[in-house]
Amino acid sequence: MITLYWLGLVGLSAAVILSFFARSWWFADLFTHFRVQGFLVGLLLLSIAVSFAYWKSAGLVTLLLIVQGTIITPYILPQQQTVVPASATSLLVWNVYVGNPNVEKIVELIKEKDADTVVLLEVSPDLGVQLGSLRGEYPYLEIEAAADGFGSAIFSRQAVKEISIRRVGNELGNTVVARFEKGTTLVGVHTLPPVGRTYSRLRNQQLGELAEFVEQQSGPVIVVGDLNITPWSPHFQDLLRDARLSDPRVGRGVLTSWPKGKPLIRIPIDHILATNEITLGDLQVFPETHGSDHHPIYCRWMVE
Repeated sequence: MITLYWLGLVGLSAAVILSFFARSWWFADLFTHFRVQGFLVGLLLLSIAVSFAYWKSAGLVTLLLIVQGTIITPYILPQQQTVVPASATSLLVWNVYVGNPNVEKIVELIKEKDADTVVLLEVSPDLGVQLGSLRGEYPYLEIEAAADGFGSAIFSRQAVKEISIRRVGNELGNTVVARFEKGTTLVGVHTLPPVGRTYSRLRNQQLGELAEFVEQQSGPVIVVGDLNITPWSPHFQDLLRDARLSDPRVGRGVLTSWPKGKPLIRIPIDHILATNEITLGDLQVFPETHGSDHHPIYCRWMVE
């Protein structure tokens, strides 16, 4: 127990220190994604320190808890939320995993949740064929399946004057863009995972291009998708600031979405964000995955 305590203290201290270099070093940025886990480890270490009267190290643990707690508090502490009526537009967003063999169950879940608008990421060719059965329920539909993990699809019952899956900027890859008749633009994005220096740089470039695209739109914008980043990364905060987006997880909880089946390391990398003209409510992460490594996320939205 004593050895584990000191190993845990050294590890937590290193993680917190490294997180301060997240903006300039891709490896350090990875440690920002596990703030909640770090806080829970800190609570465990503090309880051990008090039990064994390690008063000097208890002070360090308390400092680490304050650092982690200050960052996650806006998400953990409940805040008063605007009530969104049941008539507001419902939205389902899901990275279904390109290697998922349960294509029929994916279609069944979409029918079960009955959202007004659905955005899917990592749509495989097999799934693309199955999704064609939804054309009768969603008059506005666009599917671009791909075997490389960057296929996408969007379905909507709400009137759309323009809908496309296209390239935004130089690095953003396939991006869903839907312009609703009432003036709102929806952007669905799947960024590269930050596995290594090159992919991390490209992901950050994608986020920067996404912010520029949102800023160029004349009306309200909703940004959804697997952004492969958590709210505590400085690069995510840059996106919120530059695109003037709000995060509905604030005051509602962390609502982790990936990876499935591993609650101790699960983190929130799937997002629904919006500009200030839009109110987001009823935010949920559904427990069903049907073979995906991501949980679907859901909300209702309305323009104020």
